[in-house]
This record gives sequence, structure tokens and C-alpha cells, in this order.
Amino acid sequence: MSLKLRIYYNAVFGAIGGLLAWYVLGQFGATYSVILRDIVAGAFVGILIGGLMGSIDGVFDRSLYRAGRGAFYGAEYGSIGGIAGLLIGELTLWFMGGGLLGRATGWLCLGLAVGISEGIANKAPRKASYGALGGSLGGFLGGAIFEFLRGSFGSYALSQALGLIILGACIGSLVGFVEEIFRDAWLMVISGKQEGKEFTLAKNVTTIGRDEKCDVALYHDPKIALQHAQIARKGGQFILNSVSGPDRKVSVNGQVVSASATLKNNDRVTVGY
Repeated sequence: MSLKLRIYYNAVFGAIGGLLAWYVLGQFGATYSVILRDIVAGAFVGILIGGLMGSIDGVFDRSLYRAGRGAFYGAEYGSIGGIAGLLIGELTLWFMGGGLLGRATGWLCLGLAVGISEGIANKAPRKASYGALGGSLGGFLGGAIFEFLRGSFGSYALSQALGLIILGACIGSLVGFVEEIFRDAWLMVISGKQEGKEFTLAKNVTTIGRDEKCDVALYHDPKIALQHAQIARKGGQFILNSVSGPDRKVSVNGQVVSASATLKNNDRVTVGY
């Protein structure tokens, strides 16, 4: 899918995660301490929002491995951020005497952790930085809206449900939006079953192939090798390297690349022929 479409699905999956978190938390009683309550609530919010967002690529690519890996890292770092966010939020609210700013600052931690999870999972520092900024903005905005709704509705359950849905949607959409603004290089699939999908070149070395572990994973063409090519970032340049041998060619604008070639904007890279 295109990155713009990814922003939409990030928002949808994040909102669903928030709704599920509200439902799960509603099954727990309120008989335990405030600190334990915040730890449990933060963990579930982070696990469900982060896990669902992390699984998006794998779900739409019908790749169980990528969906599972993304969900695992999203849930892992989301739970850490959720726990930290709620605890920090409670401390901030206590110091500040309540208010939107305290809640927003606390939920910023959740957004930060969820945002960086995909970059960490894929060992892509640039993607992690995009996610950190977008997730932080989304968490801050979502937390502020959450607190506003909590004080505006007579029904606590309704305000909590709407707040968590908005929180998930804000984190998801802004993670994708920041990547859309700040990414400096990407590939777009222009033919085949994954036509229109975009891959941000966020690593120093981006792998291309049929293996699900590749950064640019093109599963559906048997003519593509498991490890077909690589794109290395060197300073401001991007170098395409053929790594699959003479029987599995790669070309740039119709010219076969025997070893390596420097890529330019709008170059057409062909694999699997």
C-alpha cells in the first residue's frame, strides 16, 4: 500500500486497539491500588494499540511472519510506553494539580514507544526517528483530547472509550504522517501483486528479495531470488548492488547491473525477469 493509505490504516488499527483496550479494562475491577491499576491499564493500552499497528504490513501482505514480528515488537514497546506513560501522567497530574497538559505529557510516552517499535523491529534508525516524533505528537494530542473528553462527558465509560479510540487514531495517523513528510528516499512497486506499495529506504543497507525477512519483500514472483539485490546508503547517494548471481538479473532503466549502480530520482529498478 502507499504511505498515504498506510496513514489511514494506522489510524483505523490504532483506533480499534484503543477500543479493545477500553473493553478489556472494563473487565477488571477497581479494587486494587492506583499504581497497580495504572500499570495494568497502561500495559493493555500499549499492547493492543502497538500490536495492531505493528501488524499492518504483514496483514495486508498476507505474511504471517511479518504480521507476527510487527505485532510482537509493537506490543512489547507499546506496553513499556503505556506503563511509563500512565505512571508519568499520574505523577505529572499530581505535581500540576491535574489538567490537560499533565495527561498529554504522560501519554506522549506511550506514543513515543509505539512509534519507535517498527524502526527497532526492522533495525532502521531513521524509521525509528520518524515514529518517535509522530508517536510523541500523536500521544500528546490524543492524551489532551482524552482528558478533555473525560471532563466533558457525564458518563466516565463513554468518555474513556472515545478517548482511547482517539488516542489510538492520533498515534497511528501521526506516525505515518511524519514519515510521509520527512522521508528522503523510497521505492514504489509499479507492477505485480504489490503494485502501489511503497518502501521507505530508512536503513544503511536495504535488502530486496522474495524472503519475508527482506526489507523490500516481494513474495509473489518466483523469478525473484530470496536475496536479489541491496541498496546501500552512502552519504547522499544510494548504490544498487546485485547480489543474486548472473541468473537473477537486476536492471536500472533497462540497463542490466552486473555489480552496482548509483541510483537517481525516478530511476526504474527491475527485478524478477
